[in-house]
Amino acid sequence: MRIIVLHSPPTPAFADLQRNLDYAKRLVEGGKLLSGLGVGSFDVDDLYRAAWVQAVAAIDHWVHEEIYHRAPVIAQQSETAKPRKFLDIQVSMKLFEAVHLGTTSLEVAFRSHLKEALGWRSYQNPNKIREGFAMVSDVQLWPEVAKVLSSDDPDGEKIRHEHVIDEISTIVNRRNKISHEADRDPDRSGQKIPIDADTTYSVIERLEQVARAILVALDGPVQALPPSPETEQIDPELIEETPGDAAEHEARFFAQVADANGRQTATAVRTLLDWWRERGGDTQFSQAASPSCALTIRRGKQSLNMVRLYTTTVEVPFGTLKNRRPFDNPEFREELRQRLNEAPGIDIPATRLELYPTFKIAELTEPDVYNTVVESLIWFSDSVHDPANR
Repeated sequence: MRIIVLHSPPTPAFADLQRNLDYAKRLVEGGKLLSGLGVGSFDVDDLYRAAWVQAVAAIDHWVHEEIYHRAPVIAQQSETAKPRKFLDIQVSMKLFEAVHLGTTSLEVAFRSHLKEALGWRSYQNPNKIREGFAMVSDVQLWPEVAKVLSSDDPDGEKIRHEHVIDEISTIVNRRNKISHEADRDPDRSGQKIPIDADTTYSVIERLEQVARAILVALDGPVQALPPSPETEQIDPELIEETPGDAAEHEARFFAQVADANGRQTATAVRTLLDWWRERGGDTQFSQAASPSCALTIRRGKQSLNMVRLYTTTVEVPFGTLKNRRPFDNPEFREELRQRLNEAPGIDIPATRLELYPTFKIAELTEPDVYNTVVESLIWFSDSVHDPANR
């Protein structure tokens, strides 16, 4: 499966989706291992069924989290046209009063309201997924997703959006058979519908691919930049920021870090950013849907960053670094992974060297984690500036 390139680094919700889908994949691998050992005390195929259910549940949870994050951002953009369905969202006078009187922020109050109002809804069926994202975007979701998937198809085949809808519906219907009917085969009394590891694994990967396509449909494709000796690929999210907006974006970022994790975490992040600036590094705050800050290094006209800080997670952008010297060499990415994994609480799998693994930003309050990140940043900076690595 080819990996669809996102417009910007994945949202925190998408990073969480990847973790949940990785767990589903591990269930499949566990089933294959037990099957090879000849385990007969239970039906090993039930692990594949569990993985199938886990993968669909991960998509459901992801759609909720994307809405919970995107809708409050839209609400705070006073001069931006709002999606039509966004304007139909009903809020209580209790929320209005709390925001009006200043007892809570619009973002916190609105997100809490959305969780209460939408938490019971299921976003598994394609029509429900479309309805959910319609609250935060006017994009024609499935036709746009089909275009993204078509552009990524290695054979150049044009994928119709009806096919995508049918494909997701089939996956969800099988999930419902497993969950509500014990996956019983209607044509074979007392038997279950056959399932195997390869099919289940393919379903999990397809769901991740569709989720990536949804993000591209919502946020736009990568803007192609011609490579040259002076300017290679530039992080699209960094392009969005202008100096005049920096203070506003920084204040918004830290307010959300504090709201989500507490003042101690916000202080640790502030200390890290101040240290980075003092040693000559740069910080870039995004104005995209997910507030974030990249700790960047300038090399000519090129920007590189080892980490991007979101409100609840720290992302290591291997997916971007793999296109930048010297980290286009996988040995450098592996070295970075091993350095970060020396910190307690950080465990980046070797299989993520072309993706965007994360760890919780609150871990930076732990001295051992903080110091490991600092030491890794020093090594990263030295590697970037070493003439031998250019």
